[in-house]
Amino acid sequence: MDFHKLDLLVPVDFSEGSKRAVRAAVGFVRAAGGTITLLHVGGMPHLAASDLSMSTAALQAYMTYADELRDKQRHALDKIAREEIPAEMEVHTVLRDGRPSDEILAQAEEGGHGLIFMGTHGRTGLQRLWMGSVTENVLRKCALPVMTIR
Repeated sequence: MDFHKLDLLVPVDFSEGSKRAVRAAVGFVRAAGGTITLLHVGGMPHLAASDLSMSTAALQAYMTYADELRDKQRHALDKIAREEIPAEMEVHTVLRDGRPSDEILAQAEEGGHGLIFMGTHGRTGLQRLWMGSVTENVLRKCALPVMTIR
């Protein structure tokens, strides 16, 4: 494997755990070379066909909210790229909407990445049962190697 051409995918949910994963990816790239792609999956719900019958004002309010949320997510992702990744490293940022584990897997497949660095929240018991584990879903289903950072 040619590490100098390796593109690391780092999903970011803006938690401290995902920032630790970014820092670990930076250390890896510093040692082995490569590039970093930061991915944030937004939680904006999609409109169903039945929602399209809502009033024009309600639809406009939804669209305004969606645009504002996306702008905030883009700003937060760009801020992490500026603050956590040295200027001499090549970094790309990607925003996707949907279910986090599904979108991480789709980006991993579509983006030509060679390795994923993911933070984990370390949830256990009922908290994990209720919230699920994005990292666990990615680990189970992804064809790429995944480095988990706690």
